Amino acid sequence: MCESIYIFGQELNIRHLTSLLESSALKSVSLKNIVVNNASNSSMNKKEIENFVKSKTNKNVIVEVD
Repeated sequence: MCESIYIFGQELNIRHLTSLLESSALKSVSLKNIVVNNASNSSMNKKEIENFVKSKTNKNVIVEVD
């Protein structure tokens, strides 16, 4: 199982990000220089992305968004 995910320099739709976050065993997620678009195709801010990642994995995952 994968414990860490690192994504750099991507523009992602929220559905694509969801497919990467399927493991509840994740301990850390680093998202550097990315844009995440929500269902209405508008960009999500850092806090929205962090909350979304935690809702799809677990509340203890370490999330870094830059």
